[in-house]
Amino acid sequence: MSVLSGSSAYKDSIRHFVSSSSEVAQLAVQPGSASDLGMMIQTIAYYRVPFAVKGAGHAMSPTISSTTGIQFYMARLNRVRPFPDQMSVEVGAGCVWEQVYQALLPLKQNVVGGSASEGVGVGGWLLGGGWSLKSNRYGLGIDNILAYEVVTPNGSILQVTEQNHAQLFQALRGGGNNFGIVTKFILRTHMQQDCTYGARFQVDGNRTSEVKNAIARFVDEESSPDSSIVVAFRHTLDRAQQGNHISMLLVLDGPKPLHGSPFRDFELLSHTGDVWKSDPAGWWLGALDALSTPDEQTIEKPSVKASKKMDRGSKNMSTYMFYGVERRTFMVGINVSIECWPAHKTIFDNSPPGAAFPHEPGQPFGPMLVYLTWSDEKEDEFWITTLNRTLNKLRKAARELGLTPKKPAYYSNISLETVPSHKIYRDNMTWLRGVKAQYDPTDVMGLAGGHKIPLPSEEDR
Repeated sequence: MSVLSGSSAYKDSIRHFVSSSSEVAQLAVQPGSASDLGMMIQTIAYYRVPFAVKGAGHAMSPTISSTTGIQFYMARLNRVRPFPDQMSVEVGAGCVWEQVYQALLPLKQNVVGGSASEGVGVGGWLLGGGWSLKSNRYGLGIDNILAYEVVTPNGSILQVTEQNHAQLFQALRGGGNNFGIVTKFILRTHMQQDCTYGARFQVDGNRTSEVKNAIARFVDEESSPDSSIVVAFRHTLDRAQQGNHISMLLVLDGPKPLHGSPFRDFELLSHTGDVWKSDPAGWWLGALDALSTPDEQTIEKPSVKASKKMDRGSKNMSTYMFYGVERRTFMVGINVSIECWPAHKTIFDNSPPGAAFPHEPGQPFGPMLVYLTWSDEKEDEFWITTLNRTLNKLRKAARELGLTPKKPAYYSNISLETVPSHKIYRDNMTWLRGVKAQYDPTDVMGLAGGHKIPLPSEEDR
């Protein structure tokens, strides 16, 4: 279904979570079926028209899921069909995670998925990798996909599994929108425990050292992969208001742990015990949550292992950020946030091998995000430059402290649109280019945004 420019359906089709990611498309289309999409993609291929595919529009960087050409909005492909006896669920690529959780709630089952409170879409989240509050136990979202339905650039509709189109199956495990348009996923489900425990609260920024120590102990000593924490160090830097605080989301997929657990260290940071409760993530409400993020942001992530050495790297990061902004005389609405998702040491131990996105057993890492928010479009160049310099300094500090490989795999879901694909896929680029040649030999998907895997060169053939 095509929608008229200026209509509410058109606005819904091009709208993104942050305004800087939205573009004015010449045409917006909401496919109602895989066969409809197959005919549309053949037309795209014939005329070589720029396009983009949007699930829910939560991509933070411009051009990842937006375009000035033809905007595909997958919202009508939103069916959720559980198979409780098979411990799986079929999910349309146009769904948001809240729909999935609500469908599984009566069955006491759950999935490795993204945040519901912010309207995160299933499609983009899964195609990029998928870090979740359940990842410490079950791995990434891509480690829990059993099958894909894919419309390839020649209009074919493929049912892709580990046995059927095996190379394409692995390429879609973190390979983004490089091989076709995914219309459906079949995900592995897990039983949801009746009892969960945790908290959501914030403390003043002057308690940074205490928080860092708690994070380091959690990473080094926490034995339960059912526990997960997200910590955000937030700074407000505009002229009207300056200050900083630390937000925390702490989730244990099980009963309250015994005293002495690293997870319980965070209780000492809360002002009162009232914030500690059952179901802190809203799993039994069907609304898995994450920390709220700014309304407008530009983000990217280096892969960093956390340990007791983390404190020095974080101090260096914070000092640099303030050095970069204190000299500005026309700051309007500026916020800085450094957010970390520490990983359990066994996070990837059960991850199936062969995925496009590199993650291996025995090599744990988790995202560290940097958010910058500003109001004046004329300051874009300054702040994006500041962001890149900051990230480079963070990587340098992490390498010096032995917290990250020399060449870590960037996480595409939260990387700037300028990050080259070889920094995401690293040593997997060669075989991924081969898969690209097989399923998209004329590079139709190269007309869409995202981190593009190129066709093999003549030297590669």
